[in-house]
Amino acid sequence: MSIYVVFHKEHPLLTDDSAYEPIQVGKALSKLDLGFKTDDTGEHISEKNQNYSELTGLYWVWKNTTSEYVGLSHYRRFFMGHKASLLMRLKKIGEYFILQGRKRFGVHYSSTLQAKELILTGVQVDNYLRQYDAIVPIKRKLRYTVLEQYKRKHRIEDLNTTLNIISDLYPDYLDAFNECMQQSEIMHCNMFVLKRSHFNAYMEWLFTILFELERRTDISNYDNYQKRLYGFISERLFDVWLIKNQLKCKVLPILYFKNLKI
Repeated sequence: MSIYVVFHKEHPLLTDDSAYEPIQVGKALSKLDLGFKTDDTGEHISEKNQNYSELTGLYWVWKNTTSEYVGLSHYRRFFMGHKASLLMRLKKIGEYFILQGRKRFGVHYSSTLQAKELILTGVQVDNYLRQYDAIVPIKRKLRYTVLEQYKRKHRIEDLNTTLNIISDLYPDYLDAFNECMQQSEIMHCNMFVLKRSHFNAYMEWLFTILFELERRTDISNYDNYQKRLYGFISERLFDVWLIKNQLKCKVLPILYFKNLKI
């Protein structure tokens, strides 16, 4: 079992559970050496990190590892394996009064190291994946449909091109794509834990689409934020893949360490 924790800057690893392995992404573009595994060895796409974000780490894991269970987390974001504290639950109630409840749905924030005790453990992952096919985050609630939200936040032509690619290469996924686009919630952060067989199948499908999207798209005039389009698109595609393949999923909240006092 390996749950890879994606890093791009200096930050402590917030768990000592042996199931978690830190990986530095975008290493081909950086002189920074964080002292652990990097995504620029073996077969890799590390040089694409500015456009693919954490996906360069996922690609490396796909091509260079063999763990039975495979997951992705972030240096500040983890799945929660334990019930939120009373203070956290009270904060969630308060978020609705400041109109942040929808945006922060399924995410608990913490600025203290004590919350590390709430991080999902390897033992819990093993138990869950004996009963489920995947561990995924609670979906974030949107004000609009997935399609409308993408149109408002990104370049809709990229999503349209993605639809064309799916129509060309995976037409049996069109119904799932259209269903996803009409939902008003999304699985964000590219976080999951999957059995290796499902992981390999998803990676093959995802990167076939993304590499073709890259081939068909000119991003030379995009700003730095919109140049991350392959990461943005992949968050939508994970939902599409799950809808089509009907995996049995254990859904968990995300623990987000923000403004952490170290």
